[in-house]
Amino acid sequence: MSTGVRIIKNTSYLYAKVAVNFLISLWTTRLILASLGASDFGIYNVVGGALTMLGFLNSTLSNATQRFISYSQGEGDIGNERTIFNISVVLHLLVAALTIVVYVVGGLFLFNGVLNIPPDRLFAAKVVYGALIVSTVFTVMTVPYDAVVTAHENMLYYAVIGIIVSLLKLFVAFICVKYGGDRLIIYGILMSFVSMISMAIMRVYCRRKYEECYFRPKQYWDKGLLEKILSYTGWNFLGATTSLFGRYGQNILVNHFFGVIVNAAQGVVSQLQGQILVFTNNMTRSIRPVIIKSEGAGNRPEAQKWSIVCCRFSFILLAWLAIPVIVEAPIILDIWLKDVPEWTIVFLRLSLMTILMECAFYGLGTALEATGHIKTKNIQNSVLNLAPLVIEWILFKSGASPVWMYITMFAMSVLKQVLLLRLVHIWCTLPYSRYIRSVAMPITILTVLTLLSGLFVTRVFGPGFIRLVLNFAFMWGVFFSISWFFVMTDDEREFTRDLVKRLLRQVFKKQP
Repeated sequence: MSTGVRIIKNTSYLYAKVAVNFLISLWTTRLILASLGASDFGIYNVVGGALTMLGFLNSTLSNATQRFISYSQGEGDIGNERTIFNISVVLHLLVAALTIVVYVVGGLFLFNGVLNIPPDRLFAAKVVYGALIVSTVFTVMTVPYDAVVTAHENMLYYAVIGIIVSLLKLFVAFICVKYGGDRLIIYGILMSFVSMISMAIMRVYCRRKYEECYFRPKQYWDKGLLEKILSYTGWNFLGATTSLFGRYGQNILVNHFFGVIVNAAQGVVSQLQGQILVFTNNMTRSIRPVIIKSEGAGNRPEAQKWSIVCCRFSFILLAWLAIPVIVEAPIILDIWLKDVPEWTIVFLRLSLMTILMECAFYGLGTALEATGHIKTKNIQNSVLNLAPLVIEWILFKSGASPVWMYITMFAMSVLKQVLLLRLVHIWCTLPYSRYIRSVAMPITILTVLTLLSGLFVTRVFGPGFIRLVLNFAFMWGVFFSISWFFVMTDDEREFTRDLVKRLLRQVFKKQP
């Protein structure tokens, strides 16, 4: 199977998972918001807000293990894989222990004057916080197994597990609707069980499927390799944790200055953002092993080629949905939720704009990680992850509205990507002109023309479901036409034609 066909096949599995999970998530969020109410939902978001970012933490931490396994596969050094796995398990056990300490100490401060929570809901908030600690630990311990599945490009199994987890969350939502006691407490406890079940399924499968997944640290140990993985994991962990605490810290700031109702708006956006982050990571997850294996085999031109493809297609595969949602956010949220919390619409639009911009650089991050030069990137990102907390505290103290949180996040994200492009130019020898010509210019034209087409429809038709359907159809027509003729290369168009023909032959072939 060619590299292109394998990437398309794996991406198809992951996007099928996303489609199912997205629908389940919409239903789950609607049930939970209706069941808990805006106040309790806001409490859950501010106390257990990091739960929505655990998927991001999981993905970031797994990059180290997956990078070394994929690099070894590119070099043809299979013997290192079991050693890499054992070192990774030990390191993540230490990370899990450190996480418990950090959260326990942090809780002493949060529940003593920092969080703005009604006194009668304080006990429930503490239970949710304890459930957060349990969920975080299980998520961190799943990372090595998640990385092995990704390195072996087994995206079908990864997609199946994702759907199972989403169904479990929907089941939890139904239990909360029917439960007669404190629904916030039962929701927090049951969500921690979902993380535990997910880890157990992944661990059992990997032990049976992959021979390197045996935990024998005394037998499989290499001090030199440990130092390399420790350095790589440490810098990745620095970037991941500062991002996590930066986002969680913003939840606390908003709670402190504006209360739990604004946190409810954040919670709705975080639910969508969590799904969209998974959505945008799928292309990266499929193509990441290919980029790293190419670099490991010493084929940098091939690694550069696929990193550019990843940037372009990650943007396309999100933008076709995100741009229409940005335009029609008020109607969509009104249909989806019974009561839309204040600020939700503007929060959602700014959040989607930030993620869209970051998508255009995803492949560059993978290319840089493949070379192993990630220290400078993570130091820069760590500063920019925490800087918004200082800026937003000053703004909120001066009377600024909560929307400035998302404006600040967007500005910091732009600066991150500019600095990333510079590092990729230095360490991956990627010319600036190639990125601008192949990615930046085409997607800018695509975005502007699609947005203009959507705004035109909003001017002609009044708000309502009919306009929503017409506008999505019109924007999609413009979007896919421009993508085909102006964004995709001749080779990509030819590959797409061949793929469609192959699929049609499979569907309509005569049965014996």
